[in-house]
Amino acid sequence: MNIIEYVDQKKEIQKIINKVIDDEANEDYTELFNFIDSQKYRENKDEFRELIYFLTKILKNYHRTPIFIHKMKEILLHIIDDIKQVFSNKEIFGLFKGNKLILLFLIQNKVITIDEQLSKIITQDHFHYYFYPEIKPFLDEELTREIEKKLTEKYSNFMEHFEEKRQEGENDSTICQIIRNDSIDEFIIFLNEPNSTHLNSKIENSIFETNSFLLVESPTLIEYAAFFGSIQIFNYLILNRAKINKKLCLYAIHGRNTEIIAKLDEEIFTNLSEKNYKSYFKEAVKCHHNEIAYYFKDKLNIEEEEEEEIEGDNQTYLDFYDN
Repeated sequence: MNIIEYVDQKKEIQKIINKVIDDEANEDYTELFNFIDSQKYRENKDEFRELIYFLTKILKNYHRTPIFIHKMKEILLHIIDDIKQVFSNKEIFGLFKGNKLILLFLIQNKVITIDEQLSKIITQDHFHYYFYPEIKPFLDEELTREIEKKLTEKYSNFMEHFEEKRQEGENDSTICQIIRNDSIDEFIIFLNEPNSTHLNSKIENSIFETNSFLLVESPTLIEYAAFFGSIQIFNYLILNRAKINKKLCLYAIHGRNTEIIAKLDEEIFTNLSEKNYKSYFKEAVKCHHNEIAYYFKDKLNIEEEEEEEIEGDNQTYLDFYDN
């Protein structure tokens, strides 16, 4: 296979996968599964690893619609036997290490077996609260008491809804649930409660959060609203002069709400540099949010040659080893 055929093959599978996850109403995986089967990944470990890198990047960056995680799990279920056949237990853990929600899915489907070695890695990476039931047999009494003490301090009767919250993989605080649902009336009531949060507060960390972008730094209320495309709450915060900055656009790109992007165009885009626009364009490409990528492409007036260079991340798997 020459380089052109190789690139075309990568483009094709990306196109099919994007088509499957973009069409929320359609759960027909026939075209995708036929293509995957035709590649015989079990016979080529390197190619199989590249496919998994691509899937993990989508899992990490793509906007989570209500059915997104379900669709990604269906794709993984189709190749789950091949994954177990080709990769070792530790290799599988390493491939999916960046996504706690999918690691849990693979553990519960017996693709990954937690042993003492993986238990230590999970503890070192500070995932031990989320995976506490799985790693408990490998913990000493002191660490077990420490984890249970912290969990019970923060969550009364923490085991009662622990599994349900793990499966949701979202911040379980009241304010976060309100923002994700874009419940503007509840949001206003919550802000007006005594000793409540203020407009520029940061979201408190949650052990149940699995969105890697939100784990890097605690977002503000408006950043969290932008990340989930919650337009009513976003507009309310803008109207009430919540603090905004250039970083807010990165959250909005992940939120994939074009109305919020347009609102930011009015508020902060007028003073942006070409470097800012290029970083937003690349973030949209990384998220596979093509309509937003084209929006920033038009802002930049990117020439065809430069577009190909920047879009290489999206088109040829070249960024699999980054981010």
